[in-house]
Amino acid sequence: RGDGAYVFKFESTFTGATHIYGFAIDSTTAAWAWDDVTSGARRLTITTGGNVGLRSVSAPTAALHLPAGVSGASGAPLKLTSGVLLATPELGALEYSDNGTTGHFYATVNVCGVVTRVQLT
Repeated sequence: RGDGAYVFKFESTFTGATHIYGFAIDSTTAAWAWDDVTSGARRLTITTGGNVGLRSVSAPTAALHLPAGVSGASGAPLKLTSGVLLATPELGALEYSDNGTTGHFYATVNVCGVVTRVQLT
């Protein structure tokens, strides 16, 4: 967007609906942008410093900057799929496991020099 000049645009037709998408370099910030031209919505921004913003975050201030969630189904900004926990915990890892009866969220941290998986429920 910025100056409205797209490096390229493409049109996609799926189930009878046509959408136009565009890739641009913002003339103000030099950020790379991926836009849904049909709806006028920014989908992805990558700054010259490498920060990435998703959806409405057009000026990301972190390596990965997510927008706020919205109430209702499918409104979370970040969602983990349940799976098998890592065989060897890794510092900084976030995991989610749900056996159909009980689900747990885990974070792996350093506790007094010991790599420790902490259950958050």
